[in-house]
Amino acid sequence: MGDAFAYTDGLKVKVDSIRTITSWGEYDDKPDADQTPFRVSFTITNGTKKPYDMDSIGYDAQGATTGGQTESLYVDEGSKQMAGRLAAGGSATFTAEYSIAKSDGKEVLFTTSRSDDAWLESGSFLGDDPNWTGTIR
Repeated sequence: MGDAFAYTDGLKVKVDSIRTITSWGEYDDKPDADQTPFRVSFTITNGTKKPYDMDSIGYDAQGATTGGQTESLYVDEGSKQMAGRLAAGGSATFTAEYSIAKSDGKEVLFTTSRSDDAWLESGSFLGDDPNWTGTIR
């Protein structure tokens, strides 16, 4: 869907897709009829020399057309929640689930952020967080 963002230490993030959620588990959150449920799939590659704590990565989605507010959804069906550590040289794909008002369109802005010590010590956090804009398909 877009280019990977590579941090200076070798950690990379790439958004793979933004898709409508169509399959639901028994206990999953289903939004109201005036909302579009969607899933962002993204891949993190650890190009650093040591395991990376996934709790140091934050992410968020917002509407990109009219600034629409999104709501996080709990969806177990088809989900891959980010947790644990990612081995050096490893790569993994995760998902984040949201809904947005149909009146706010289908354009979404997905942003990631870091909060680990190495990133904070580098001073790079003063720049803009990487983000991707795409259409819910």
